[in-house]
Amino acid sequence: MLGTNPMLIQVPTHRQLPPEAPSHRVVKQRLLNQWFLRITEYGDRLLDDLNKLNKWPDAVKRMQAAWIGRSQGSRVEFQVALNAAAGVKPTTLTVFTTRVDTIFGVSFVSMAPDSVEVEVLLPHVPAAQRAAVDAYVAKVRAMSKDDQGKGDTTAGVFTGLYAHHPLTGRHVPIYLAEYVLAHYGTGVVMGVPAHDSRDLSFARHHNLEVRSVVGSSDGVVWNEDEAFTDYGVLHDSNEFSGMTSQEATTAINDRLEEKSVGCTTTQFRLRDWLVSRQRYWGTPVPIISLSVMWTGRSSHQALTSCTAARGERCGCRPAWKR
Repeated sequence: MLGTNPMLIQVPTHRQLPPEAPSHRVVKQRLLNQWFLRITEYGDRLLDDLNKLNKWPDAVKRMQAAWIGRSQGSRVEFQVALNAAAGVKPTTLTVFTTRVDTIFGVSFVSMAPDSVEVEVLLPHVPAAQRAAVDAYVAKVRAMSKDDQGKGDTTAGVFTGLYAHHPLTGRHVPIYLAEYVLAHYGTGVVMGVPAHDSRDLSFARHHNLEVRSVVGSSDGVVWNEDEAFTDYGVLHDSNEFSGMTSQEATTAINDRLEEKSVGCTTTQFRLRDWLVSRQRYWGTPVPIISLSVMWTGRSSHQALTSCTAARGERCGCRPAWKR
């Protein structure tokens, strides 16, 4: 996604466009094909090998670890309830969560308004909701990345669509919400108001159900004015009631995998390396495959063998890009 100015035919930064900028300087988001290196494939190695950097300051290594951002959690699939009789292709929303033990407390699904998945849903939005949805999507996409996620956690709009809960079969409403970020996780969140403070604020504002499914292990009664975000003991969670959060996490993941609607997974904050748009250089970028080029050769031979003559096309390894 790229911020463009259709009038000036430019790709400005939002720092160049103050809030009082005239309308002809408004930035619009557009999709653009770009080149990436798939460094997300090496997330585990990048994080684990930080321990080998003995001469790096600990503060820098902590910053690198936070930037890579490895999270252990679950992938859960919510199928959108569309008109199958009309021959509509099934659509699934994929959620990443670190608290799958709270899944029976889901009362809505929220999506980042600027996520790619929204484009898939827009044609199915009922006519009564379409104008409001289009206006909200346009509003959020005109915001800078820095401003997104910092605004009102209650801001959002109902799409008029519903999703099937993968374990209960209940229909839960699908919302577009400003507090959900397209670049974090999958850009889709399962709303569990009783056990997440932002979900609770959103649910209160939109009059959505607040269902507690995890309680304190010491029997303390839940205060409905606040979200219970600790681990505890499950209740009102079908056959998983009575389990601790840790026990239920394993059992629920097994059930999701059994039903082919989820599994355990590892998520990284790290994103693939965009090489199409750098400060001082861009594509084409020369890349040497050390495992191939250096085998049985001297460094000079390897470098010489991969030097292309002027005007000659360089080789391409499709697996290195997406």
